[in-house]
Amino acid sequence: PVASPLPPPLPTMAAFALSAGAGVLSARAAVGGARVSTTARKSAVAAPVSVAITAKQVLEGKVVSTSGDKTAVVEVSRKVPHPRYIKLMSKSSRFQAHDPLNKCVVGDKVRIEQCRPISKTKHFQLVMIYAGQDNGGFVDARVPETVAVK
Repeated sequence: PVASPLPPPLPTMAAFALSAGAGVLSARAAVGGARVSTTARKSAVAAPVSVAITAKQVLEGKVVSTSGDKTAVVEVSRKVPHPRYIKLMSKSSRFQAHDPLNKCVVGDKVRIEQCRPISKTKHFQLVMIYAGQDNGGFVDARVPETVAVK
């Protein structure tokens, strides 16, 4: 027999999974180097950890209540079509937002951003207060991040 000039073929994914043993979830995980131990013992090789970076949810709405300390209840309304009749309907959701300086008053238009849970129901924080028609459209001087609505 004549020796082939090509190198021997690489092992397949199934061969990797078989050689890796019971500690691997799948053949694809074995090829990628991810190893998950099924026993309580610590392995010498740590599994790679992937960190997912997601965008924070940013909403704009109207302040409907400020009765809690450092908390503003913001109502966010949106238009959605009716599933059968296609007419646009108004739907609204209320979110509790963290207002550390107690600068919001009822009727303000604000922007809130999702953050870590601050309490059981509060997982948004106040980002910006817009000046609305209530004060003639001028810039609201209560917080430096305030902008005028056009």
